[in-house]
Formats: sequence, C-alpha cells, structure tokens
Amino acid sequence: MHLIPMNSSYVLDVGAGIGTDAAAFAAMEHTVVAVEPVDAFRVAGIAQHRSHRIEWLDERGDLASRVCQRVCSMRVFT
Repeated sequence: MHLIPMNSSYVLDVGAGIGTDAAAFAAMEHTVVAVEPVDAFRVAGIAQHRSHRIEWLDERGDLASRVCQRVCSMRVFT
C-alpha cells in the first residue's frame, strides 16, 4: 500500500477483469482507465462497479498506442 499515492491520481488497469482493482482505486478517489478486452468480464465489471471515476476500454487492436493516447490526453505528465 505504500506505493499507492495518497492524492487523487490516474491509474491504468490493463487486464481489468471484472474491475475489482479498478473499483478499489476509484473508492480511493483515483481516476481509473480499466482496459478489458473480454466482453463478458468488461460487461460484468461495468454492471458491478458503477463509478464515474472508472472509464472502461475494450482494446483488442493496437493497445499500446490507444491507451497511451487516452492516458496522455488526461495530462498525466504536466
């Protein structure tokens, strides 16, 4: 837990499954991009963990560039 920022931060959860970790980070007031390519897991996660702090992505193509584009648009590095 000592590596988790105390202040609100951005979290990238790749292979988010049903969103257990994403929901935990969102509960700590972090903004989460949850990437889950398996439809059944992603749909279950969205239904189970409704939070405006979690953005779900269905990435099956060029994951690295798409996620980087999304994360960089959050101004994480400024």
